[in-house]
Amino acid sequence: MHSPGRASLLLLCAAASLFLCGGGAASSRHNIKMTSPYAPQLTRWREMVGGVARDFVEHEGEVLPVSREDCIVAEEEDRRDFLEIGGKLFPVVDEAKVTAFGGRVVHCVGYSSPAHGVDLLLTVTEGKELAEVVSPDGVLRLLGRDCFADPDTGTVQHVVDVEGRLGALMLLVTVREELERIVCIKRLN
Repeated sequence: MHSPGRASLLLLCAAASLFLCGGGAASSRHNIKMTSPYAPQLTRWREMVGGVARDFVEHEGEVLPVSREDCIVAEEEDRRDFLEIGGKLFPVVDEAKVTAFGGRVVHCVGYSSPAHGVDLLLTVTEGKELAEVVSPDGVLRLLGRDCFADPDTGTVQHVVDVEGRLGALMLLVTVREELERIVCIKRLN
């Protein structure tokens, strides 16, 4: 027989397990279903802070520190990492640095939709325009000029049409202009 103190401790541990595992203690945290194709894709980038490399994402205008352990890896067709913020799962893609045509190194973010035959590598130009990095030589192809400032988040939103092999997509790409960094990509249609 357990003592009342030990029973309380076991109950506390069970409650903590349910809280930390999102109520799914019987199933693995790594077995998640695919999120909606309309869920905003967040960009994870790395910065040196106090001599230590740290990962960050931006969500609704707020820069959040994250660790690789915070992310959930999907085991289905979608192989991106996912991050839970406010009870919702967001796909996360790592920022890459690519040498563009002319030798300039640019921050890039990949976006793909196999269902539409779309596979893009996007960046922000020195002129603060959104562009696709075209392989294999790194030429930048501008994607349009429809954009508006979001005063609540301090970002600029770019609306672009992307033609894939199997159809067109409309994307809302959120840019932090002072950093020349794409922080979020959201599919609109």
